[in-house]
Amino acid sequence: MSQKNLFIGKHNNMLQSKKFTLIELLVVIAIITLLAGMLLPSLGKAKDEGRKAVCINNLKQLGLANTLYASAYGRFVPGRNGTHSSGTPWSAGQHWFGYRETSSDDWDTSKSPLTEFIGTKGEMLVCESARSIVEGSGMNGGAGGYGYNSYGIGSTAYSEGYGGSAGNASCWDNGGAARVANPSSTVMFADSANFAWGTTKLEVKTDLLPPISIFGRTPEELTNPNHSGTKNYGVMHFRHNGKTANVTWADGHVTQEHLAFSWAWGGTDDPDRAKAGLGLFGPEDNSLFDVY
Repeated sequence: MSQKNLFIGKHNNMLQSKKFTLIELLVVIAIITLLAGMLLPSLGKAKDEGRKAVCINNLKQLGLANTLYASAYGRFVPGRNGTHSSGTPWSAGQHWFGYRETSSDDWDTSKSPLTEFIGTKGEMLVCESARSIVEGSGMNGGAGGYGYNSYGIGSTAYSEGYGGSAGNASCWDNGGAARVANPSSTVMFADSANFAWGTTKLEVKTDLLPPISIFGRTPEELTNPNHSGTKNYGVMHFRHNGKTANVTWADGHVTQEHLAFSWAWGGTDDPDRAKAGLGLFGPEDNSLFDVY
């Protein structure tokens, strides 16, 4: 055999020895798939941890903005203000997160009473984990996925009474509470959401409901932490890893809380709300929401 043919033969043998068999190829693919399966959940968790960190920062900014508002105006920001021409304070007017003239308008978040203290160039802070539910111009649209303790800190309900024959509705027009007795244990803002009426589709909810309804209660009744009333459904949204919600307290610190109970209106357990991460944490009374 010539030297040239000998070289070609050796070269062909080397090529054949470098080829993958089908079994070897399948093993490599299986290993890659296994590694991807191990890494992807970790990457997803890390991504959610990043979103949660941004959310915590947003809630710290909202708490600081409300504290600065109270320092400037002598009261915390009202949850909503009925003083506007359309006369529909439930669905329009100036709310803590923005303004719209009528219920058919989009919310203008640059006209939030907190805008001057947030410094976001007219944009309301948004929880990235709630991006799919923050859009829309409905009654609760525009709040970025956050809810406000608007019955306690955001109104004068506890000093005037609220609704029905025992109270009144002017608490929404007179600004927020002037003081909070226990700031470190009173909820101010939190991740929130609710089911759209008659569905299990999540939408924004801007008012945090306390466990027990305060409707029709006098100031004297509301000073009693064990006052009676209908049990509210919880609208805190435990949407982060491990079904946790970020919560801003009235002294400005932020904690991550775990879902404790999910009620339907009236207090019965609601598995749909529990599955969606809607509910409350802490004691089953209003001690974390009232200002006394």
